[in-house]
Amino acid sequence: MPNANQDSWCAVRIVLCAALSLGFATSAARAESDLRKVCKVGMTMNTLEPDGNAMSCRALGLQAKAQNYQIGCQSAEVKDAVMLTAPIHINDKSARLTASSLVANTENAKHAPEKLAACAEVWVVR
Repeated sequence: MPNANQDSWCAVRIVLCAALSLGFATSAARAESDLRKVCKVGMTMNTLEPDGNAMSCRALGLQAKAQNYQIGCQSAEVKDAVMLTAPIHINDKSARLTASSLVANTENAKHAPEKLAACAEVWVVR
C-alpha cells in the first residue's frame, strides 16, 4: 500500500508532466504562428499554405521551368528574416526540410539554432 510520501511524489510528477506538455504545445503553436512556409523559385518567394509541402514548391518550380527551388520559412513579423535550404534540383522528388538541411545552407548562419529548429518543426508532416 503506498504511503503519503509516495502519493505526493506521484502528484508532483503528474503536475510536472502536465506543465511540460503545456509548454511544448504553447511553443509549437507560437512557432507556427511566427513562421510561414515559403518556396523560392528563382528570385520569386512564394508563401505556401500551412499544409503545403516540398512537392507544392516543386510544382511551382516545374511551372516556372526552373532547374532548382528552395523551401524554408519566413518570419511573419520580419519579412527579410528568411531561412531556406540549399537549392534542390527540380528532379529531386524526395526533398524535405530538416534543421540539418537549414544548417547546411551557410546563408542561415545568422539565424539562431532555435529558429532553425522551429522552422523544421513547421514543416513536420502531421
